[in-house]
Amino acid sequence: MKYLNELPEWFIQDKDNIGCTKEEIEEMEEFYGFSFPEAYKELLSLMGKKPAYAYFLQGFCYWNYKFMKEYSKEILAIYNESFGSVSQYEDSFIIIAMSDESFVLIKNNEGENPPVYLFYSDGLGSEIKKSHDFFSEYVKDLVPGGVS
Repeated sequence: MKYLNELPEWFIQDKDNIGCTKEEIEEMEEFYGFSFPEAYKELLSLMGKKPAYAYFLQGFCYWNYKFMKEYSKEILAIYNESFGSVSQYEDSFIIIAMSDESFVLIKNNEGENPPVYLFYSDGLGSEIKKSHDFFSEYVKDLVPGGVS
C-alpha cells in the first residue's frame, strides 16, 4: 500500500473486512467512466464490500455505487434548483451517501490521493466544501480511536 500505509494493522486486517476484486473495481470505474484515484482503489481492495467498522463508513460499499451516483445527482439538482448554491461536479463520484441528503465525494482529476469534499443538505447556502486535503487523511479520521 502506498497511500493507506499509516492505517493501523488491526483496522486493515480485521477478519470482517471484505475487499473488492480487481474486476469489481474495474466494473465501478466503467460505470463512472473514468479510473479511480489509487488511494480510493486501495480502500476498495481492503474493505470495499464490507468494512468491519461499517458505522464509520456508512454508505461506503461496492453494493451501493450505482445508487449513490443517482442519489447524489438528484440531491444536487434539488439544492441547485431551489437555492442556486451547489455546483455539479461531473468529474466527481460519491464515496459515502447518508440518508440525510448529505454525502462525501472525491474528484477523479485531482491526483492519486485527492482531496475529499462534503455536501451537507442544510437548506439555503448548502454547498460542496473541501474537508480534507488528501483521501488518506480522511480515512485516518475514520479509524476508531484515531491513528497513532
